[in-house]
Amino acid sequence: MFPELKKKKYQMAQEDADRLLKDGVYGVLSLLGENDYCYGVPLHHAYENGCIYFHCAPAGFKLDAARHHPRACYTVVDQKLVILEGERDTRYTSVCAFGTVSRVEDRAEKARALRALIEKYDPKSREWNEEYISGPMPVDIWKLQVEHREGKSSFLEGDL
Repeated sequence: MFPELKKKKYQMAQEDADRLLKDGVYGVLSLLGENDYCYGVPLHHAYENGCIYFHCAPAGFKLDAARHHPRACYTVVDQKLVILEGERDTRYTSVCAFGTVSRVEDRAEKARALRALIEKYDPKSREWNEEYISGPMPVDIWKLQVEHREGKSSFLEGDL
């Protein structure tokens, strides 16, 4: 169902792919909209228990696309990029996660996702976050349930 990685020497161990999903600063969610155009949107995320969580407004093009075609891909690229001088080549690390996106309806799961997002991006706001979570939580939380992930790193080639 998912394509095999062509350059096997770049294939990352699943644990390393999971670490990049967890620690990556942001990723790009790729969806197919109602107009059959692809839509890629950069997002902050939290990776917990095989799901990629992101927060958003309760309405918008991204959510319309997700409802239209819930299968999606989320790509995270490591911040390290090395340009190999004189070789017209680069070194990078990335992971693509494929799965189905859905709105988180369960209040407890939504609270866990918000805690994970705050812990990752703004741990000094824990107190504010707990107050926010105890209220109506007007933000939406969506998740991508990961069905397949593949990480690749050209750093694995061993020439750096």
